[in-house]
Amino acid sequence: MDTERHRTHPDDRDGVVSTAPLALPPVLYHYCSEQAFRAIVNNGCVWASDAAHMNDALEGVWLDEVVKRIEEPEWDDWRESGHILHDYRVWKTDFYIACLSEKGDLLSQWRSYADDGRGASIGLGLEGLEMPTGLSFTDVFHMSSLGCTIDRVVYDEASQDEVARRVFRYVDHLMRSAAAERGYFYDAIVDTGRDCLAYVSKLLKHPGFSEEQEWRLIYDGKSDRRPAQINSDLKHRFRGKEKIGYFEFSIRSATQLLREVVLGPKSDLSVEETAQLLRAAGYRDVEIRRSMIPYR
Repeated sequence: MDTERHRTHPDDRDGVVSTAPLALPPVLYHYCSEQAFRAIVNNGCVWASDAAHMNDALEGVWLDEVVKRIEEPEWDDWRESGHILHDYRVWKTDFYIACLSEKGDLLSQWRSYADDGRGASIGLGLEGLEMPTGLSFTDVFHMSSLGCTIDRVVYDEASQDEVARRVFRYVDHLMRSAAAERGYFYDAIVDTGRDCLAYVSKLLKHPGFSEEQEWRLIYDGKSDRRPAQINSDLKHRFRGKEKIGYFEFSIRSATQLLREVVLGPKSDLSVEETAQLLRAAGYRDVEIRRSMIPYR
């Protein structure tokens, strides 16, 4: 059973989703309606909302499709870890997410998230925050909660397959190496595996969304391991009859996070009006530009 797949288990320090260190883009963009844009500017915060209410019908469950692509011989090798699939969806149910994009002027984003182009995209510079870009296996194993991270969404199917394989290889290796300690330590490994899968499930999306080039700020809703910008109080809003929890992520700090505003292709706001709105709310040196997309 000492196969090549077995010997190439991930290192403890490897990232759960990405093995390479992630370079955070200098600016990431949050698309919103004009009403939301005004509220964000005046209140000084973006919402990290309950992941259970995202617009992707496969949100959190696309991992199931990825797992189906793994071939039977591999499951034979990972016989000690396959059962961590059970209940991973409810293992860490409380994830709160703020969605960001590498692109600030993208038609699909205008249509889907900015009132069909009438809104704005807000460019945030997050490189100075005390927040990890992703989690390592060691991080997950030694933490009772996953805290707050910013991580990149994976769309490529081959890369998704490798993410899932990496989790199963790692958990199987730990289980085999701890075979003589089937008490608490074994249970801790199972918990770690489910934590990893729950986290991964929030970062694997259908390839059809790849144009979005999305990054996600992910908070588990209870950990003190969060940047000062995350308010500790859970708040709620309603969408129809849906009650949606969210945490406020402040964009006001010693280093101003708001760097740029892109006005949508159908926006009624002028650059001058937007500049006045920003000045009145206390923001300075924010670049303002209009979308270059001829959409009407």
